[in-house]
Amino acid sequence: MTAIDPLFSINNQRLASQNERCDAGETSFTVDGEGTIRRCHFVAEPIGSIDDDDWERAFKSRGCPNATCGCYIGYRNLQRLNLEKIYGDNILERIPISPVLKIVTCQESL
Repeated sequence: MTAIDPLFSINNQRLASQNERCDAGETSFTVDGEGTIRRCHFVAEPIGSIDDDDWERAFKSRGCPNATCGCYIGYRNLQRLNLEKIYGDNILERIPISPVLKIVTCQESL
């Protein structure tokens, strides 16, 4: 996998996340078939419903309730990682801004 994705080994690990400030539920969220909004797939507690008149009020940064996070789509929201410095506008796709800095900078962030 590292031949295809040089960052695979870095992104294939569980990171401590409990009580860490996390933007999941503010910058990203999930909605199930019933319309229940959750901050991410791995946090069971709902934050709202798309049927609520004020559903947008649910979107805010919170502390993570899980001990660890092993999903890039989730931990990319951990504020302490500052992954936007590595990926810029390509954070969801995990395409580093600079190929030369990607490994060193990412390892330092994690």
